[in-house]
Amino acid sequence: MPRISTIQLYDRATSSIGESRDRESITSQKASTLKEIVRPSDDPRGWAVAQQIKDELSIQDTLSRNAALARHVLTATEDIFKQATDHVERVYELGLASIYKGQDVRTAALQEVEEVYESVIHALNARYGSRTLLGGFKSDKPAFNADGEFLGDGGSIEIELERGQRIPININGKAAISGSGQSGAVNITEVFQRLIEGLKSGDHELIGSTFPDFQKAVSQLTSVRTEIGARMNRIDRVLSSYEMESVERKEAIAELEEADPVKVFTDLARDQTALKATLDTAHKILTEVPPDKLFR
Repeated sequence: MPRISTIQLYDRATSSIGESRDRESITSQKASTLKEIVRPSDDPRGWAVAQQIKDELSIQDTLSRNAALARHVLTATEDIFKQATDHVERVYELGLASIYKGQDVRTAALQEVEEVYESVIHALNARYGSRTLLGGFKSDKPAFNADGEFLGDGGSIEIELERGQRIPININGKAAISGSGQSGAVNITEVFQRLIEGLKSGDHELIGSTFPDFQKAVSQLTSVRTEIGARMNRIDRVLSSYEMESVERKEAIAELEEADPVKVFTDLARDQTALKATLDTAHKILTEVPPDKLFR
């Protein structure tokens, strides 16, 4: 039977210490992170699957931020058309009253209609951040001037909501307010100006001509608000779906990566005990075997 030299014992002890330290280091790291997979070598397949899910989650987070931004922009845009609707309904009432209640009422109505018109122009030029909402691609300047002329363009600004699917987040101001390209639509700012002219001149016929157009304007604005609402509903559905998918993906990652605390700390205690035993054995070899024999 071949003899085992003392140098072989020493080499084996050193190797055992290294292996024990490696095992103890891995379990210590698992205990500190409570993760079963801390490096690809722990579970190559599990690590690859977890990374793929994390990549999907990262893409989903980006799309969720896009959706949230789109909703904020559309909410601000919807507020423009809500204000415009309220203003149109108010001047319609003022126009009706001015015909039937005499000059004094007409004079007061003129002043209020002019103020409301200024408020309308101000609302139509509302901005989100540094961008005019109704200006299309020309969003660095007002969408309408004081005369109600459209200064923007018909550019459609879109944002990716779902992978490969985009949604417009702006409204064509020229079509929505000026009625351009819309069958049966009216130029809302022109109707305001016509009413103002009629109130100034006391022309009842001119004032009366605005009434059906203001009614059309309300329908026109309501149609735009309905379109915005439909987009927002779609965004809400997508955000809700993303929220559920995010929870599911995070649970899947946790199932792959997270460790069982009881098992981890049991393994840690075992590996620490094994390391101590290995160190004790090595110490015994080094202290009990004379150096001159150890290295022969």
